[in-house]
Amino acid sequence: MGDSITFGQGSSDPATKSRPALFEQRFGTKVDVVNKGINGITLGSIAGINDIGAIKRPGVRNVAIVLAGSNDLEQGDKAPALYGTLRTYVTGLKASGWKVAVGTILARHFPPDKERERLALNAMIKSGEIAAAGIVVIDYARAQDKGGIPLADPVHPDDTGFVTMAALERPVILRLLRSK
Repeated sequence: MGDSITFGQGSSDPATKSRPALFEQRFGTKVDVVNKGINGITLGSIAGINDIGAIKRPGVRNVAIVLAGSNDLEQGDKAPALYGTLRTYVTGLKASGWKVAVGTILARHFPPDKERERLALNAMIKSGEIAAAGIVVIDYARAQDKGGIPLADPVHPDDTGFVTMAALERPVILRLLRSK
């Protein structure tokens, strides 16, 4: 679940180079992967989508990786409100049987005030109630800070960036799939 980054915008081919596509290529028919990335969507809109239950398969472990909030920050939303929306959404997913991971928000060309909000939101994601509830955090922002997630444009990773993001997700997804 996510925005244009989940969709794969910025890659040379979202159908084959997005994070979900890379995971699916790695594991083939052993897992079903559904890319619910929507260009331009906000976290508030994602939290309002009710069709996630339609893709949940009974009798198997269902994993959701949620990466959203960048568009909300761009629109001027504040970190505490975004965190509240994210917390409610992902704890609801977990309560309904999903195994859940949340990604930190990548840097983009934000003005200083919005960048402060991004950093504050990431700090809340890493140390707040989401992590305390047993929801796994994938720190994409840290990998980006170390130069591992180059951007194709001011917002979206390039193919190399998506490979790095997928590599960060792989062990998390495998751990979630194995967990009870």
